[in-house]
Amino acid sequence: MLFRSAEAELARLTAAIDEQRVNGLIQVNYPGFLTQTPLWRPNRQVPVAALTYTGEVLGVPAISFSMSDWTQQALDLVVRAGCRRVALLGIWPRDSAPMATYRRQLAGHGLTGPDWWQMYLHPYSAASAREWLQALLALPAARRPEALLIADDNLVEASTAGLAAAGVRDPEDLLVIAHFRSEEHTSELQSQFRISYAVF
Repeated sequence: MLFRSAEAELARLTAAIDEQRVNGLIQVNYPGFLTQTPLWRPNRQVPVAALTYTGEVLGVPAISFSMSDWTQQALDLVVRAGCRRVALLGIWPRDSAPMATYRRQLAGHGLTGPDWWQMYLHPYSAASAREWLQALLALPAARRPEALLIADDNLVEASTAGLAAAGVRDPEDLLVIAHFRSEEHTSELQSQFRISYAVF
């Protein structure tokens, strides 16, 4: 797993490819970062695939996430916990197919959540999650969400900061359901449930 600041890791991986010690790459995040490296060169020696919900990206084959499966599982857990008011923090544009599906699922579960409780953030703008959560959780108790879905692990760190800044300390204050890819992304989050995406 490579992160933006991991120049040494990048150098080691590039060397391993050049020495034919790596047979392929699966990029587990949006591959924009790697496009600026030798790993994405047109004459690369190894096949590359990306995990993404948007289909083929930048000419690279994609292994797609089932977003609707994730939100279905998350909302099932919300109902089971006895919550009714739900906020969603994700990386899907408001007019996207995953968001349309989410709104249908929300209504189908008999749950509520106004459109402004459905926040779209690009992973590179994740820091904005902190301010959004602080504003959301400053509402009077009867008008704020009882459950928060964090549908992308790139948003978890900033969300954790936002929850702490808003004074959320006890799981009884807010049900948090977060997507996760690894414990590194979720170890600090006060989430009762962590769901990975189904992949197809």
